[in-house]
Amino acid sequence: MRLRTFASLTLVSLIAAALSASSTIMSHRGVAQSSDPISGDWDVSFTLQATTVTGTFKLKLDGRKVIGTVESPHTGPGTLSNGSWENNMLSFTLDFKTHESIVITGALKEGKLVGEFRTEGMKGTWEAKRNPVPMAQRTATPTPTPVVNGAQPVVSPDGARIAFLSNRDGSEDLFIINPDGTGEKQLTHTPEAETGLQWSADGKHVVFSVLTSDTSRLYIIYPDGKNQHEIASVPGRTPMLAPDGKRVVYMAGTWNATRLMVAALDGSGAKQINDGSSIAWNNHWSPDGKRIAFTGQNDPKRELAVFVMNADGSERRQVTHIALEDGAAQWPVWSPSGRQLAIQVNSRSNRGSAHIWIVDAATGEGRKLAAHDRTYLDETPYWFPDGKRIAFQSNRTGHMEVWVMNVDGSAQEQVTGAQRPERRASRSVVKEVEQ
Repeated sequence: MRLRTFASLTLVSLIAAALSASSTIMSHRGVAQSSDPISGDWDVSFTLQATTVTGTFKLKLDGRKVIGTVESPHTGPGTLSNGSWENNMLSFTLDFKTHESIVITGALKEGKLVGEFRTEGMKGTWEAKRNPVPMAQRTATPTPTPVVNGAQPVVSPDGARIAFLSNRDGSEDLFIINPDGTGEKQLTHTPEAETGLQWSADGKHVVFSVLTSDTSRLYIIYPDGKNQHEIASVPGRTPMLAPDGKRVVYMAGTWNATRLMVAALDGSGAKQINDGSSIAWNNHWSPDGKRIAFTGQNDPKRELAVFVMNADGSERRQVTHIALEDGAAQWPVWSPSGRQLAIQVNSRSNRGSAHIWIVDAATGEGRKLAAHDRTYLDETPYWFPDGKRIAFQSNRTGHMEVWVMNVDGSAQEQVTGAQRPERRASRSVVKEVEQ
């Protein structure tokens, strides 16, 4: 309410002016109070790959800076960094001791905070509702972690086995299985989350890493689960071993300003190979070790895309130019010939949908495999060594499982899952009868 100037100041007008001034002060106080709409406790849910994890944000606004904490049974406690609130837009990074950092962006809509998050090179959605009961006064209710039966498959160099991750026993561990669904074996039994799965070039070992306090330890283990031992330690996330077994590429910095580092296996000669101004995730060495494919952005406001550069950081170029209606390109994996990339493209119009694409590394021309308009995810592709099939994760059955299909999208078959060996056995009997 604005104060008005009167020609003559009578007692009545003075009283009116005083009341108007009081109203103005109260109005300004109301604005000051509503200008901090995010401080407090929020019940949050994260949705990724058709699974939902809950937690609690405790936020505090200090000018345009946002600080606070997060608590979730899935990640454990964490803290906020790089937090900002401006023009109704919220952004911050969640940092944890035993989990990959999570980059948060969002906005306040109809009293709720909603937006997207990125972690481990994948993107999901989140929503938070204000909880009027302070966190300290609540009774903790454990939230079960969604079960992922099979995820992030990687195929052995001889094509005979698939390594994958599963949290079916309560923590994320490493497993192997034959492509026909037989011979499944759990290799690790640890509380830490394994990530960055690979096979050694000779196929004798499975390679994986574990992140603890911004340091990743790189391990190898035999396919029978024996002789696990550390081969490297780097000050960053998700180290990936080069085909020659002598170098690693890893991520340092924040998730939205990632520095890609290449170093010798003993950590010496570490060199930053990008400018570190944007994201650089899902790094994958070409078969000859001369190039690296990764998920990146040319502009923070633009969609994710797949990029390729030389191992020294030179000749960086965008490979994918996926139509906006098709979605965000990420998770590139080189074909055995080095001429193509298998990627995943997450839909923008249907957030619960994703497809596998095959893209020409030179021209960027791509084609979608196993096209569908349903709400399920086909993600994290990996080539078989003959270049004729793709392993991938999919939740089309309601649970995340490992699947395989031909490179033309045909012959889609589930690998992990209790019924898989029985179905394979029944098909084998049919084939024998037909012969």
